[in-house]
Amino acid sequence: MSNPSIVIVPGAWHRPAHFQGLIDDLANVNYEAVGVTMPSVDSSPPLPSWDQDAQAVRRVIMERLDVGKDVVVLAHSFGGVAMSEAVKGLGKKERTAQGLKGGVIKLIYMCSMALPKGQSHIGQLTPQTPEEEELERQAQEMAAKYGGMEITAV
Repeated sequence: MSNPSIVIVPGAWHRPAHFQGLIDDLANVNYEAVGVTMPSVDSSPPLPSWDQDAQAVRRVIMERLDVGKDVVVLAHSFGGVAMSEAVKGLGKKERTAQGLKGGVIKLIYMCSMALPKGQSHIGQLTPQTPEEEELERQAQEMAAKYGGMEITAV
């Protein structure tokens, strides 16, 4: 059995070149790895959403699935949002049930966001639970007492 392909999804402001050392190290142990070029990086004007990033990730994954490879997807930082959307329906179990070879077998969130269903990344910045609200209150109190950057929820 061959090793799965690894698709690396960079975070905001990052390019595949930032992961070249990892890509090279993986190649040295017989893993094909490729970074995704995110359309949102340096887009001018900025893109209105991350949909194009998710589509780019999905295209790179599909190139490997179309030749029957299993895929591990690793997302860094904000890349987790695009990755989570891109892999919908591409899991090994779903594809096998459709008579298709290859599938996404693992997702790796590296310092990354995995959003709850129906929530945007902005929701991750707003306290959601009483515990998070208390932490927010304490942070505000510390900022007021000792100075420094004020922390505000969006």
